[in-house]
Amino acid sequence: MKLIYNSIRILSILVRQFILPNPFEALVNGELYNLYATIILIPITYGMVGFLYERGSAPVWGSVLFLLIYLANTAVLLFCGWFNFHVIACVIFGIVYVSLFVTVVKFRNDFGRGY
Repeated sequence: MKLIYNSIRILSILVRQFILPNPFEALVNGELYNLYATIILIPITYGMVGFLYERGSAPVWGSVLFLLIYLANTAVLLFCGWFNFHVIACVIFGIVYVSLFVTVVKFRNDFGRGY
C-alpha cells in the first residue's frame, strides 16, 4: 500500500508541476503570481481535503483526493484567467465552486464516511 501511496503522491507532484497550465500566464510576472498562488493553494487544498477525508484512514485515497481538489482549485483560477481576472467573474466562479464543495461535504456527512 505504501508503494501505491508514494506513486500517487509523486504523480500528483508531477501533474502539478509539469502538466497543469499556469492560470496567470497572460499577466506580467505570471510565473511569480503562480508561485504565490501555489504557496497559498496547497494549504487551502489540504484544508478542503480534511472535510472529506479522515487523516491516515486511507492514504492512497487522501492523495488522490488532494490531486482532484487541487485540479479543481486550479480550474477555478483558470476560469478567472479566461475573464482576465475580472472581479465579478471570479466572485461568481468562487461562489459556484464553494457551493458545489459544501454540497459534496453535506452529502458525504449525510450518507456516511465510506471511502
